[in-house]
Amino acid sequence: MDSAYHVNGFQIISVSIDYTFDEWQQGSDEHQLPWYYLADIGGFAEKTPTSYGVESIPTKYLIDSNGCIVGKYLDTDHIEE
Repeated sequence: MDSAYHVNGFQIISVSIDYTFDEWQQGSDEHQLPWYYLADIGGFAEKTPTSYGVESIPTKYLIDSNGCIVGKYLDTDHIEE
């Protein structure tokens, strides 16, 4: 998915919400995602999930090149649009 949109300036980044580095590493190895796959270790109480209001996973946001959220809680079909 990432390479199909990257030429149009669209970059996919996943932020995994895990409680330990080992959990994140296991998920990273298992999924082998074709885009940046980051982690916020420490669970839902950490800065990233609390700042963005993430209460469950997966949660998807569309963020423009200026860092503004232009879409929240999107499913894959809405991202395609």
